[in-house]
Amino acid sequence: MAITLLGSGTQSDPWLISATAHLLQLMDAASGYFRVTQDIPWTLGAGAFYSSGHDQSSTGSPGAKFVDGGGFSIGLQFYFSGSGVRCWSRNVHWQNIHLSIAIDRRSMTGMMFSFCSLQDVSINLRVLGAGSFALFGGATGLSLVSRVFRRVTIAPQDPLSAADVWYSAGESFVGVTVEHAYAYVSTTTLPAGVVRITAYTLANIDALAAGAFSLAGWHEDQGFVKPAPFDVITLNLLTYVSGAAAVRMVWAESLGAISFVGTTDGVGAGTFVLRLPKNAGFMLLCSEEVTANPVSAGRTVAAGSLWFAPVASDYSYIAQQTGMTGSLSGLSWAGTPVVCGAVTFNPVLRRSPAVTRRYGVAVDGLSINITVDATTGGGGGPAIEGDQAYLDGYVEQIHPLLGNVLPIANSEVYAFERRGNAFVAMGYATSNALGEFRVETEVYGGGDIFAFAADFPGLVWQPGTDLELGTKIRPTVNNGYVYEIVTAGNSGATEPTWWADSGDGTEGAIGGATAKARPYYQPVGHGPLKMTLVE
Repeated sequence: MAITLLGSGTQSDPWLISATAHLLQLMDAASGYFRVTQDIPWTLGAGAFYSSGHDQSSTGSPGAKFVDGGGFSIGLQFYFSGSGVRCWSRNVHWQNIHLSIAIDRRSMTGMMFSFCSLQDVSINLRVLGAGSFALFGGATGLSLVSRVFRRVTIAPQDPLSAADVWYSAGESFVGVTVEHAYAYVSTTTLPAGVVRITAYTLANIDALAAGAFSLAGWHEDQGFVKPAPFDVITLNLLTYVSGAAAVRMVWAESLGAISFVGTTDGVGAGTFVLRLPKNAGFMLLCSEEVTANPVSAGRTVAAGSLWFAPVASDYSYIAQQTGMTGSLSGLSWAGTPVVCGAVTFNPVLRRSPAVTRRYGVAVDGLSINITVDATTGGGGGPAIEGDQAYLDGYVEQIHPLLGNVLPIANSEVYAFERRGNAFVAMGYATSNALGEFRVETEVYGGGDIFAFAADFPGLVWQPGTDLELGTKIRPTVNNGYVYEIVTAGNSGATEPTWWADSGDGTEGAIGGATAKARPYYQPVGHGPLKMTLVE
């Protein structure tokens, strides 16, 4: 069956699932990566999967598939009918998803997850009919990742009932790592490693799992314990004050709530992880005064806390000791240290808050590069606002053996603006399969723009590592080649004898995996370039 979904089925550009019809393509696909983009509910008489074409038999060996559920929920009805052993999901790694499943076994022998792997998956289940049924089985398969049954909860569709929902006929966990798996059942005998629970709450499960579920972002929703529908975003920040790198405290606002992100370092740089509700927008605020209050008499303050002067001033003040302030009479707040009672306050020049535009995963991705600049002094003057712009281009190189021009996919492209004698990073993008890229940014100082493109050099080979399809590996001693995994497997105990590319992606073995070699292309730069302003 031809895949007609958005995306290309790779790890960096997975096929996108947003409807029941897309699930049918997932089941019929030979292999690839998938991502769920919204809840897919089921209703009676709709969204059902039948054995006549939309389930998979116990025979055959479909390629491994990876499904990132994004914390969303999928509703499924399944009718096992016909002859032979039938299964719905075969050789699939399910991750971060809630599955609501209704099964009519009829007279069939059925299995829901055959040769599969589950991590951060909650299942609520209803099973009818007289046939035999296994929830999980298969002793081999799934070369895409190591097979696990990790952070999994199973409960009946009525979350207030502990009616048995686990059917163990043919159950097999051979070759599967079982960690933190819990079933809300009454008397059913459970497979080894699966723990029966009597209280179906996150607090109870987390107590048994030593906090593993809360740490992974699970939550309670309508009586079920589920993976949380959060977006986890990597922020790469550069903070400036009047064009010079500066340490800033950074806050994020989303859905009306403000939370502290972190503080950039001495060169104004920082990488932070931001967890947001799914599909929520956010904006960043650089300010040291979000939690600051004016100094007042007879108040206990903590060492290191920031305060602003009780009169108009271009300075804020950091408390040097923990203690109580005294009278404010006769004190000068003009930029010199102030002794107030038992506390000495040292001045720092007030820096205006700087607010970014609004960002979101759907537009900006899960890794976002943001540059924030502000002015000094004035106690709240306007932030410097840039003009929104973008830079389009493509990355290509000449193959050293074939001599032909080839696009470079997944090249990391950075745009820089020259401000005086400094080059300031303005934005980042990754080239697609055609080598095309677009860097979206804001132009501040009107300086020349330069672009720098670096071919991804691959991860350094390490022993005993599971190598997924599409992963790029390089030797511990660079040899001028990058090796892309075309058949997943383990890297093995010893480093392979690396081979050269004869001109068309020569293949070889890396432990139990297969990879093809290609030249590593040296970084290139161009400029000055003209940005396209967004009207």
